[in-house]
Amino acid sequence: MKKMHYLSCLVLMLVSWSCNDEKFLDKDPTNILTNDKVWQSPNLVLTVLVDLYDRYPDMQSTERWVEYANFDEAFASSSGEYYRHKNQEYSYDWWNYWDYGYLREMNLFIQKCEQATQLSAGDKTRFLAEARYLRASFYFEEVKRMGGVPLILEPLAYDFSGDPTYLQYARAKESEIYDFVIAEMEAIKNDLPADANVKSRATKGLALATEARAALYAGSIAKYGVNTPQVSLPGGEVGIAADKAAGYYQKALKSAEELIALGQYSLYLKKPTDLQDNFASLFTDKSNNAEVLFVKDFKLKSGKTVDWTISNQPRSVAEEQQGGRLNPSLNLVQSFEKLDNTFAPYAYTEANGGYRYFSNPLELFAGRDARLGGTVILPGSQFKSKTVDIWAGYILANNSIITGDNFGSRKVLPGKTTEEQVVGFDGPIDGLEYSAQTGFYVRKYQDPTVGSGQLGTRSEVWWIRYRYAEVLLNAAEAASNWGSRPRLPST
Repeated sequence: MKKMHYLSCLVLMLVSWSCNDEKFLDKDPTNILTNDKVWQSPNLVLTVLVDLYDRYPDMQSTERWVEYANFDEAFASSSGEYYRHKNQEYSYDWWNYWDYGYLREMNLFIQKCEQATQLSAGDKTRFLAEARYLRASFYFEEVKRMGGVPLILEPLAYDFSGDPTYLQYARAKESEIYDFVIAEMEAIKNDLPADANVKSRATKGLALATEARAALYAGSIAKYGVNTPQVSLPGGEVGIAADKAAGYYQKALKSAEELIALGQYSLYLKKPTDLQDNFASLFTDKSNNAEVLFVKDFKLKSGKTVDWTISNQPRSVAEEQQGGRLNPSLNLVQSFEKLDNTFAPYAYTEANGGYRYFSNPLELFAGRDARLGGTVILPGSQFKSKTVDIWAGYILANNSIITGDNFGSRKVLPGKTTEEQVVGFDGPIDGLEYSAQTGFYVRKYQDPTVGSGQLGTRSEVWWIRYRYAEVLLNAAEAASNWGSRPRLPST
């Protein structure tokens, strides 16, 4: 018994000693990363930064196909979305954007990065510049939608005193937010890599492109705001004084020309003999694409993919029983000019008023800007080497129409004895979702890769936020409004 008593006492002493040992209870968590750990490693810092990039605000993107139906550019051929075209008020402010939680995280990132002592000078400089780029882009999105907003550049903390007034910031002027965005791009541009091969992170070229875009927006508001004087507030929270226009246009042109002078970007022209396919490929080709500046990227092997192709592939050639959800509007299709730089509706009648006859539906769309065929799947065109079947029916001599109410419907035509197909397997069929109800499907951003239209595969086509083509156009517009001549590349 004494031996057992001594043994029990020994065990009790060991347990007591262990419980009083601070190191015994001091264990690093295995399911979270603490701030101290994160800011010791550039790889861990990058994972935090990647999350901030992933939440970059896009008003529209290929991740949300239906938002293209919020304007007149497309029809949502999905019965659950028909309400968008019935002049009904939305139950939410689609254009609204007040994500100050995201802003707080960016301010915290900047604060902690400035305080970090275990990062190399190069890593620290680039991380800070990228975070400042994202924060300025956040404010650019805010001011585009809301006008002047509270400009908060540090993480705020409540002291639980019962008085939160010190956390209340007044709206800045609209011009002040634009000035902040422009100034931030100037401040960080040389801290970012001047590398056109970097597409999903901030670069010097991207900072200059953003500066040009923001300055052009501000200049246009200042110059043309007089035409909408009711869209202004007396304190300048909305609206920009007209005398600021020239300065903004000058800044837009200067930053665009600086980007052009880098000589790192060029227009996409890998398929010069087929400009329609060339334009479509611009948005899907991720190999040495010198026109693209900034993207949200997707990767099959990472599991981060996008379903734009699944949602919008033509139904008749779809790899799944999916697709056809977005129909470009006739308004959009007719906005592409003719090759002589004039605009005109499509000529489907002769001078005498009779109908024109075509051997191929694509003849109706001949002689138009090549971007049309690169943006829209037209009747008679192809997708993944298969011809799309878009046609509405037969017009008889008495102008009556014979069509069907389902894909590829068949009926007996006058003078015939057997049934024939009377409408395309892609429609258009009025009221039938997923058919080309406007007569068109979307081609832009559609992945031509086999398997991209399958639920088990999906697509890795990126979403492009900034392109070099826009920089050239912005330079021309800024110069035109400022009364100058842009220094554009010779080719």
